[in-house]
Amino acid sequence: IIGVSDADAVVAVAEKTGCSEIVVTPRVLLKMVEPVKSSEVALIISDTEKRVTATSFHYTDAATRTASTSALLQNALLNANAATVLKTETSIGVDEFDEFNFLDGNGEDLPDGANKEVVLVFSIKEAKAMLQFCAQTSIDEELRAIVSFYWGGRPLIIETEGDSFTGELILATVAHNLLNGVDLTSRGSNGGQNRRVPTRN
Repeated sequence: IIGVSDADAVVAVAEKTGCSEIVVTPRVLLKMVEPVKSSEVALIISDTEKRVTATSFHYTDAATRTASTSALLQNALLNANAATVLKTETSIGVDEFDEFNFLDGNGEDLPDGANKEVVLVFSIKEAKAMLQFCAQTSIDEELRAIVSFYWGGRPLIIETEGDSFTGELILATVAHNLLNGVDLTSRGSNGGQNRRVPTRN
C-alpha cells in the first residue's frame, strides 16, 4: 500500500535583479512570432540597432554554421535537411514597445557581446499561449506583457497583471555559448528567406 499525503505546491522562481525588460502590448509580439512555424524561436534583441528580430530556429542552424571542420558537415543527410528548412523572420524597432530597458546584467561577468545583443532561443508554443492569454483576458483594455531577460542560458520571464490576478511564465533558453556567436538572422543565412510583417496599422 502506498500512502498519499498533501504536499505544498511547487512554484518556479527566477531572479530578475538587474535584468533587461520589455513592456509591450501582447499583440505586437504575437504578430512577430505568429509566422514562425518551428517549435523553437530565436529572439534577437539588439541594443546597438535598437531592433528586435524573431526568427525560426532549427538546431541544424548552429550545428552547420559553427563547426565547419566537424563531422557534422560531412553528414550529407544533415546538410540536405538544413538546406530545405524554411526560415521565417520578422523584425521591429524598439520604438514599437511601451518600454525598452537593456541593462548590463547588474555587474555580472557577461558573455561575449551580451552587452550589445542577446539571442534567446526558447519554445514558441508556451510563449504564444501566454501572449494570447494576455491579449484576450481583459475585455475593456488589453493587458501589457512584461518580458524580462538576461542572455541565453538564463530564464526568460513573461508576466502580466489584471484587476484580480497575475500571470507569469518562465521559459528555459539555449545557453549563449552553445550558439557560439552564430548569426541566426537573414544576414547570416545563405539562401534564407526573410519575411517581415507590420506590427501596427
